[in-house]
Amino acid sequence: MHGRSHMAVLLGVEDGLRLLLSESSRSRSLGDVSEAADRALVLVRQLQQEYSASLRRQREGQSVAFPSSSVHHKQDMLRPLLLACNHLTAGPKTHIIALSTIQLLVELDGVNLSDGLNVVHVLQIQMSNRSVEVKLRALQTLLSLMLWCMPTMDQEMLMQSLHICLQLHTSANQMVRNASLAALRQIVLNTFNMNIPDFKFQSEEQPDIDNAPTMHAAALFRDLCVTCTDGLIVMFRRYPIPKMMCLQLLELILTFKPSVVSHTTGMLDLVKEELVPTLLDILVRPMEYPFQCLVSCASAC
Repeated sequence: MHGRSHMAVLLGVEDGLRLLLSESSRSRSLGDVSEAADRALVLVRQLQQEYSASLRRQREGQSVAFPSSSVHHKQDMLRPLLLACNHLTAGPKTHIIALSTIQLLVELDGVNLSDGLNVVHVLQIQMSNRSVEVKLRALQTLLSLMLWCMPTMDQEMLMQSLHICLQLHTSANQMVRNASLAALRQIVLNTFNMNIPDFKFQSEEQPDIDNAPTMHAAALFRDLCVTCTDGLIVMFRRYPIPKMMCLQLLELILTFKPSVVSHTTGMLDLVKEELVPTLLDILVRPMEYPFQCLVSCASAC
């Protein structure tokens, strides 16, 4: 990120932490949030001073290396935001401030990869929040986090993120349902934003792939296919997904990422052996949607 842009995001993080400190100071139950926010503000202001000095040297024509946050600094800046999201009784305003600031930290590269799962955990907590605005902000935060860490995340983080979207898709609120479906589709498509080499599944448990993002995409595609046929599920064991949603996601992948499927032996075999027979069987029933998915399967094949 450019130095000036980085500085602008730092100012946004400072504003968020300052607002969080103000809100948490009004409640005794949020004392831990208040203390953590106070410490984080000190760190952010130190970074701002270092950036200001670097920008001055840059204007003078000097070679500049902009400062970066250490692992511990990133954790200290994130801690008050996670604490605030852990307090379900904190109130919608506090939660929205915390979630918005987490988004800025992600943009700032201020979240350690090892802390990504911790962020997903607090977003899961916010699924039970009664505020529609908080749920929408949680989905935005989740999408920002997933787009940032997609190349290096582990399978558990991917599955929990998809689970959040699926859970919120059952919300009584139409805006939340629409937003959760959009986030789900975006995360799935980004999982396939890579060149996937040919592979064959060695067993029901593990595909023959060394690269982690590739393995996630392949295993996700496999589970979507076998869920439609009541086969053995690997990734979705703890996070079941409705069959019709599986078909919709498969149609999405086959429509927008057909080359990934058509040039990958393992995936193409799954389409021919698992998905196509299932769709043909469904087509004899009075249901319109699977036809669209079948057309996409034929295009990929």
